[in-house]
This record gives sequence, C-alpha cells and structure tokens, in this order.
Amino acid sequence: MKNFITIKMILIFIGLFSISCSSDQENKQVSATKKTMLKTGATNPENPLNPYDLAGRAHSEILDAYFDTAALPETLEQVIARIGLVSLSNNTLQELSATPGSLISTARAQYILTQPQNAIPSIFNQVACSERARNSFKNFSESLVSLCATEQNYNLIYKYISDYETLILNDALLTEADKKLILTSTSIARYAASKKRRPKRNMDTDWEINIFHVAGSIEGYTQSPAAAVTTSLCLGIAANK
Repeated sequence: MKNFITIKMILIFIGLFSISCSSDQENKQVSATKKTMLKTGATNPENPLNPYDLAGRAHSEILDAYFDTAALPETLEQVIARIGLVSLSNNTLQELSATPGSLISTARAQYILTQPQNAIPSIFNQVACSERARNSFKNFSESLVSLCATEQNYNLIYKYISDYETLILNDALLTEADKKLILTSTSIARYAASKKRRPKRNMDTDWEINIFHVAGSIEGYTQSPAAAVTTSLCLGIAANK
C-alpha cells in the first residue's frame, strides 16, 4: 500500500497538479510498531542559517517521542490524539509558537490522505503568500519528493534543502512572510527526511518524506507555526503506514 501511495504522491505534482488519481483507503488504518533512527549519512539535520529551524527540531523531537512507546495507535483518530498529547510536553514547540493552533480534525486528515489529487493542490493554491513564493515552493516540493523517493544518502537530501533555503533567504523579491512560510516548511522537511524506522519485526524499514509532510506543514501554517508541525506529523505518520 505504501508503494502505491508514494507513486501517487509523485504523480500529483506532474503537470502542476493537473492529473487525477484514485484511492481505495476509505478506512485509513495506521498500525505499525516502529521507532525512528537516522538515515544513511545523517548526522545533524540542523541548518543554523534558517531562522525558523525550531519547527524542524520540534517535529523531530515529537516524532521520536511518538514512536518511543510499546503500543502505537492503530487508527488515524488515535494518531492525531497521540500527537496532540505528546506535543503538549514539547518545550521546543512551545518556544516556536505562542499560539499552538488546533489539531487537524480526523475528517480533514482523512480527506487529504484519500483525496490528495483534490486536497493538495487546493492547500498550495489557497495559502496566503505571493505568487513567486507559491511557484517556487511548488517546484521545490516536486523535486524534493522525487529525490527522497530514490536517494538513500541523507547528505545529498540535506544539501538540496539547505541550498534552497539559502536561495530563499537571499531572494529580495520575497516578503518576510513568504520566507517564514517556506523556511518553516523546509525545516520540517529537512528533519523529517533524516529519519528512517527501525522495525520490531520483519517489516519494511523505509521512512519516506512525502508530499503529505510538506502539504501538512502548509495546511497547519494557516493557523500557526506550531500547527504546521503537528499537522505535518499527523499526515506524515499516517501516510507512512
């Protein structure tokens, strides 16, 4: 099922979100007992040049805490509830944003996961930013998802993301609001891409940075940077099952 989702996520971006695809995940189940570990080549995913790097650090800490348990949630609703609970005790998330924002609803998450061909273009098209920022981030996201689907060496992924962040920081035509939106999302993507999962049994070990991580950060950012983190986590965890 995960391979099917991965292919579908890459196809979503072809032709600037113009294609359609189908899904049979009417009752999304998210049961797995795995913990996170670093990918090949991953040492420290931090980028000191990104002024909003707390977002990625919070994402990483909450993700580790989520998987550091003997019994993981089995349903989408339970995943969202667990992320909410773990987030309450994360100091980095509280430092990131004084406004936590609401957790994504189960119905909204289910819609995004099962109807990405409709939901994801809408998320990108409706976010409040300049057209220059929107087009730049769409192109970046398309390339990032493709890169992460094929590249196992995190150093190359890190370089791609950090180089893009430098371009954004130096782009005089982008507003500060544009930069904050993009750099919050790239921080989350950079930390998420450093992870892979350690199975307790003989199970698939791939942890994929996917379009749901990126779209989730944009979806949540409409409320607050903290909600960007939690929404990305909820959708990213669910899509990796």
